[in-house]
Amino acid sequence: MLKNQKSSLEKKEFTDKNFWKWFWITIVALIVVYIGLYIVALKKINNSSKNREDVITKLINKAQNKFPQLTQIVSTIPKELKQSIKDSIDKNIDKAYEPVYKQIDNFSGFHYSVTGEYTELFMALSGKIDKTIKEKIFNPANFDDNLKNSLNMINADTNNALKDYFNKISNEIQNTLKIDEDEKEIFMNQVIKFTENDMINRFSNTLSLTFKGFGLAGGAIAGAMTKIISKKIATAITKKIITKAAIKAGTKMAEMGAGTATGAEAGLICGPGASLCSPIGAMIGAAAVWFATDKVTVEVDKYLHEDEFKANLKKMIDQQKEQTKQTLYKIYSISLNNLAKENLKKIKNEKIIDIIRNDKK
Repeated sequence: MLKNQKSSLEKKEFTDKNFWKWFWITIVALIVVYIGLYIVALKKINNSSKNREDVITKLINKAQNKFPQLTQIVSTIPKELKQSIKDSIDKNIDKAYEPVYKQIDNFSGFHYSVTGEYTELFMALSGKIDKTIKEKIFNPANFDDNLKNSLNMINADTNNALKDYFNKISNEIQNTLKIDEDEKEIFMNQVIKFTENDMINRFSNTLSLTFKGFGLAGGAIAGAMTKIISKKIATAITKKIITKAAIKAGTKMAEMGAGTATGAEAGLICGPGASLCSPIGAMIGAAAVWFATDKVTVEVDKYLHEDEFKANLKKMIDQQKEQTKQTLYKIYSISLNNLAKENLKKIKNEKIIDIIRNDKK
């Protein structure tokens, strides 16, 4: 029994020694392998880094030799880009104004009514008729929100067009320098640091500044256009109201005799109480003539001039819609020109310029 116990202890001791022996051998082996891999990787990184530096130097030299062509590529705004943005402006602004035209009939109905006539006259005298027009035409058409949505769509279309423009630039640079895809990536990202996101962000910044230059910061173009067209329509309607009021005044005076006769008859009927009853009769007669004339005048005016009024209203909306487009054409055109200048700065990389200067010495 003692022999067996001794044998078991010896076996356990041997097993423990054997375990730790191979444990540490394995650890040492792994350390050796790790150090070896680290050294190999470090050499590859250094070689890769050196190769990359060689590639960058080669690309900068190529850029120096093709510098005039490169500046032409990045500073030229293609006609198709301008046309794409113009098409988007036309399409989306037409869409924003479309509901406004549908309010012409409703506003005409209000305009050719006794209530509308007096409302317009009162607002014209207080200088606030443009607010009435905004409330009757533009608010029901949800114009401000529609125009803001259209501007967002124009920006989205422009960003897509700019992505195509960037691809065109990068491909032309690749062809000009005669480099492969990897070299193109290094040149665009590391040499001139000119990326798609970079260009779109720069355009967005210059666009925002241009809007501010036109006094339209923060999407204020919607409110500005509503205000402008409302005032134009208000001016035209105010002139019409003044002219119509003068004509109506003459008509009322001509017919006032009938009202006077009616009032006089009412006074005679009153008898002894004529001192009280006669003025009332006169007031009733005058009011009857006054409002009867209003009704007739409005109906006659509507019959004779409503089609012309609607046509003029449509014409004013057309003109303002065109003005909105022209304003946006200018804003985006200026922004594209500024983008081209910013692109040029990217090509005028310090490393490239330094080489050109050194070569000229």
